[in-house]
Amino acid sequence: MLLAVAGMFVFDDVFGLMNGGGIFSVASALLAAHRHIPRIDIDGAGLRTLFIMACAFAAGAVGAYLDIDLNRRWMSFLFIIASMGGGFFLDVVFGEGIETALLARSGYSRCAALDKARGSGKSKVWFHGYATTGACPAEEPT
Repeated sequence: MLLAVAGMFVFDDVFGLMNGGGIFSVASALLAAHRHIPRIDIDGAGLRTLFIMACAFAAGAVGAYLDIDLNRRWMSFLFIIASMGGGFFLDVVFGEGIETALLARSGYSRCAALDKARGSGKSKVWFHGYATTGACPAEEPT
């Protein structure tokens, strides 16, 4: 399981760093907010690895409590599915809300007009835009 979490970190965060994404974009956004930069981009899935690690820890704790034998393939499979699936689920449900709350403390609000993508194919990183009051451009009608 540790290998799966490490793989997600490399895939999501280290490779995402090439396009400015991953957990590093969350750290950069918090530093930029501290310096009061008018507009900030943050990876929409920047917290995913943390959620996967939390789910892996929870699944591991339950497995240790129930004395589950992870040497059996289907139990290992369930453990990985619970960790990865749970991490993705938590990211979809809570990720943007946590990012928004963190930046709101510094006076930023979500600005959909600043949303963008960088990269291509599987390395594409989707960025959410945040801005201080007055720095969010009006959205163009579609």
